[in-house]
Amino acid sequence: MKWKDSNDGVETVADEEGTFEENYSPLRTQKLNFGSRMASVFTRTSSWLVIVPVVLLVIFLFSIRPGGSDKALLSAMDQRLQQLESRMAALEGINERVTDLDKNRQDTQPLMVRLDRLETSFSKRISEMDQQIKKLKTKLANTAAKQSQAPVVKSSASKSVVKTHVVKKGETLYSISKQYGLSVAQLMTLNKLSKGAVINPGQSLKISP
Repeated sequence: MKWKDSNDGVETVADEEGTFEENYSPLRTQKLNFGSRMASVFTRTSSWLVIVPVVLLVIFLFSIRPGGSDKALLSAMDQRLQQLESRMAALEGINERVTDLDKNRQDTQPLMVRLDRLETSFSKRISEMDQQIKKLKTKLANTAAKQSQAPVVKSSASKSVVKTHVVKKGETLYSISKQYGLSVAQLMTLNKLSKGAVINPGQSLKISP
C-alpha cells in the first residue's frame, strides 16, 4: 500500500509535468518561431539601426520567466517584429534605388567627361577669338588715326593755270614773245611749233607752262 502511494505520487508529479508542458508548449513554439524570424532579420540586413532593437528584444525575451502574460507580450513583440520587417523591406527598396542611381551615374560618367572637355575647348576658343577681335579693333583704330593725319594733296590743275594769247593780224612769234618776256624758242616749245612755222590771226598760243 505504501508502494502504491509512492507510485501515485510519481504519477501525480508526472501528470503535473505533462500538464505544464501542454500549457507552455505553444509558448515555446512561439518563442522558437520568433527566434527564427529574428534570425532572418539578421541575415537580410546588417544595418545597426535594425540589429540593435532586435538584440534588445532577444535579451528581454529570454530573460523573462514563463507566466500568464507571456502570450500577450509575445504577441506585442510579434507586431513589433512585423513593423521592423516592413521597415527592412522599405530600406531594401531604397537600397535598390540607390544601386540603380549609382549604375546610371557610372553609365553617364563618360558623357559628362566629354561634355566637360567640350566646354573647356569652347571656352578656350571663345577667349582666343575675343583676343583676335580686340587686336583687330586696335589695328583699325590706328589706321583711321593715320589716315586722318595724312596731308591733303592738291591737284596740279589747281596749282597752275595755263595762259594763252590769241594771235592778231600782223603779229609774229617774235613780237608775241617780247610781250610776255619769252624767247622765240620758248614760245615755239610751249606750242610745239617747228622751225619756220607760220602763225595765223585768231590762233591761240600758250605763253605759260
